Amino acid sequence: LRAGPAELTIGIGDAPAIDAITVEWPSGKTTTVTGLQTNRRWRLFEDETAPRELPRPTFSELFSKP
Repeated sequence: LRAGPAELTIGIGDAPAIDAITVEWPSGKTTTVTGLQTNRRWRLFEDETAPRELPRPTFSELFSKP
């Protein structure tokens, strides 16, 4: 049984940096990631140690009607 990917958007206001993010996965595993740049999109996977930076969406991707 598999679940689809979960997406979470986190706002940090005017903070200049992210000290750390800790994810507790449904399996019970915990992953802590440090050193992430702000104003970026990141994807984390339970079985990978390094986060992946996602490309920024284009204007049309953000505001096109489905």
